[in-house]
Amino acid sequence: MRLNGVYHSSIINHLSAIGLTHFSFDLRPKSFNFTQAYKIKEILEQTSSSQKHYYIHFENEKDFMIEEILKDIKSAKGMSELSLEFSGLNPLSFYDNFNTPYIWHYNENITLEEISKSKNLQKISFDQLYIERLLQFGKLYDFFGELLEITQTKKIDLEISTGWESPLLETILDFYPIKSLNYEIGHQVEKSYRQIDLQLMTGHIEHTKKSLNI
Repeated sequence: MRLNGVYHSSIINHLSAIGLTHFSFDLRPKSFNFTQAYKIKEILEQTSSSQKHYYIHFENEKDFMIEEILKDIKSAKGMSELSLEFSGLNPLSFYDNFNTPYIWHYNENITLEEISKSKNLQKISFDQLYIERLLQFGKLYDFFGELLEITQTKKIDLEISTGWESPLLETILDFYPIKSLNYEIGHQVEKSYRQIDLQLMTGHIEHTKKSLNI
């Protein structure tokens, strides 16, 4: 499991105690979870990076800005595993230019050929609503059939970005090699703006792990 939109060190410290190790910071300016690079460095330096993997999430940002922020955050004391994360309209070749493993939020305008030619693509994240729509119209089997030929050859993992109140797609998770669920911090798990309800979030994560036996 992966948590997107982290904005405070207490979130990482609390959830790592129950086995969560993948955390993403949001650098999309229009996001409610937007966190500036200097603040991300502060958070990283207040937490142990041991056995944790961090991601920084961009959307349609200029390449020089991504390079500058990536270099800056990599310099944080104790930094270990850091990957990029992208949503937006750029081609995969743009993301490959940073020579860093990355998660890509699926965009159906990108062809399978482009995916097959990607160099640093680590994981593809699908919005759960998109997966549900494919299932509803009977297109999921064919879609994954073509995609898996590429991802399994290139060892690209698959992920579903879901919601705190969304039903678990247990049948799909059992049938297809989807290795991760991505949750984004939002009002459903906050007492008020940027005031996380750690007890509520912890309960939900533990329930999900138990349901999926992970």
